[in-house]
Amino acid sequence: MSVFCIGNIDIRDFEKYRNSGYLENAARTITEYGGRYRVRGGQTKIIEGQPVLHRLVVIEFPSMESFENWYSSDAYAPWKKNQTGTF
Repeated sequence: MSVFCIGNIDIRDFEKYRNSGYLENAARTITEYGGRYRVRGGQTKIIEGQPVLHRLVVIEFPSMESFENWYSSDAYAPWKKNQTGTF
């Protein structure tokens, strides 16, 4: 059964985010573990409720095991640390 990882990301310095290597390298690790992007940024329009942050990402993994293996992998570890307060 598919598992979806949903990221609601607040990017404060888009140039730093773009130039960090995170986009390319995190994407590579996602692919290595069978994941694929379903939603990746783009323009959003809020109809009801609170607005999402700057960037919305939805990643599909084939199973919970593949998601957990990716999230705890050595390949993703250097990029995972960039998630909080970096950009």
